[in-house]
Amino acid sequence: MAGASRVPSGYYLSAAFMDGGFFLIMAAMPFRILDLGGGGLALGMTAAVGAVAYIVAAPVAGRLSDRWPRRRLAGLGATALVGCAMAAWLVQRLDLLVALQLLMGLGKALYWPPVQATLGDLSIPADRGDVLGRFNVAWSTGKGLGFVAGGLLLAHAGFEAAYLAGAASVVAAAACLPYRPASPAPTTPPDPLAPPTTPLPAGFLAMSWLANTAAYAGFGILTYHLPQYIGQQGWQADTYGWFMGIVLVSQTLMFLWMWRRGSRPWSPLRLWWPQLAAALALAWLPGWDGSVALLLTAPLIGLGCGVSYQASITASLADAGTRGRHAGVHEGLIGAGGFAPPLLAGVLVRSGASLAAPYVLAAGLMVLALIAQAGLHRRARHSATLVP
Repeated sequence: MAGASRVPSGYYLSAAFMDGGFFLIMAAMPFRILDLGGGGLALGMTAAVGAVAYIVAAPVAGRLSDRWPRRRLAGLGATALVGCAMAAWLVQRLDLLVALQLLMGLGKALYWPPVQATLGDLSIPADRGDVLGRFNVAWSTGKGLGFVAGGLLLAHAGFEAAYLAGAASVVAAAACLPYRPASPAPTTPPDPLAPPTTPLPAGFLAMSWLANTAAYAGFGILTYHLPQYIGQQGWQADTYGWFMGIVLVSQTLMFLWMWRRGSRPWSPLRLWWPQLAAALALAWLPGWDGSVALLLTAPLIGLGCGVSYQASITASLADAGTRGRHAGVHEGLIGAGGFAPPLLAGVLVRSGASLAAPYVLAAGLMVLALIAQAGLHRRARHSATLVP
């Protein structure tokens, strides 16, 4: 496709290396904290500081990318992440290690919105689904490999090797970014006989943001709370790895499927039914008696995460004048979804709720998000009919 051919392959390679490197560094952080004598509170503070930094910095970086050179911002982000990895290896004080998470969140925020906005610039609407499909497969694959490589390095070589590998991967991500990308895509299709591009449904930007926030809330709750539930059931610890691995593989396969389908028009139902399937899977998750049955819910959750993310990034990059800003909001909401709901789930469990409560909360948040999306869509359609 023309839009895909306009985008240098370096952007896809960079995304894969960046998420792989980031999650290599993230995997090493808890072990370094424990090595410095930290406990549960320090682990919680580490996650919170990094998440808050990202939530605040991503929208700001997105706005800046609409006015400043995007490659320069992405390069600064990669530099910050490499510096964080090296400093985390060298520091000998726990408070300094926790404070370094500010640099971690800033580095990630400076990279993703500028790169995402650039992809929007280089693709015409008719081919943007293909471009974003390739991009999402790239970063999702890198993320999965980062998890796997991080686990292997931590088990056999220690956190130092994980930090070094993560820093090297981030350097590779920066090096893959083209220095002189292709000129922006034309605002109109070059072929005057080409069929018109199907517009996004009414209210789709806000709907997709809600969907993606709720999806990452569920993913965050699983990330932080599933190990405790698995331990209570007496299942093997590797059940957690298998479960999260299946979620990520399912998400990547969904990205691959949407990529191969090209720019298939979006509809509310296409956005809603995968969310409903994921909500049902989360609600039923505590009811299964065996670990194998538990694993059967993972593909549905990956399906919901994949569709929600694809919808959000597609809508965020639709308008040329706001691509950086909307990409920043898109990333900031991911951070918010992965931070506040897991914290609330932890408060519920600490207050005496059962270990099933986090998953009921996750399912409830997704259902509320669906209800809100239906209301937004109905209001947007009603407003459109009133326009003369």
